[in-house]
Amino acid sequence: MKNMTRVQSLVICNSEGFEYYSKILEGNTITYEPILLSGFISAIGALGRQLFKADLATIHFDNNAANGNSPYNIVIVTKDFYQNEKRIHFVFLVNGIVDIKEIRKFCTEAYINAKEFFFREEKVRKKDLDDKIDKVVGAFFM
Repeated sequence: MKNMTRVQSLVICNSEGFEYYSKILEGNTITYEPILLSGFISAIGALGRQLFKADLATIHFDNNAANGNSPYNIVIVTKDFYQNEKRIHFVFLVNGIVDIKEIRKFCTEAYINAKEFFFREEKVRKKDLDDKIDKVVGAFFM
């Protein structure tokens, strides 16, 4: 994925919009409020599930492509915790080509490595979760 998909930032949130993890990976010039983004993503995720029965959504912004710039994409991958009836959304802001296979592979790896931390108390969870996700981010995107 390092050669193809340019992930500029990553947000992991639950279906209620609570942000678990947020990281800017590449000189991101886009500024946004992570809480607003996670609420928006929760709505998109719920709508995609209800209308299309899909666990992956891509929102494509192509207004810069006419000027020779790469398009921006928001990619959302949803993972279910069936035992708790919860959903976790992995949200990627990507500049350029999106390799869906690699994005899914990253989400599966992050989910496997950090799933136990999503249900801990906030103070205990934050540092442990950040450490686990940072390791996977480093392996895939840095």
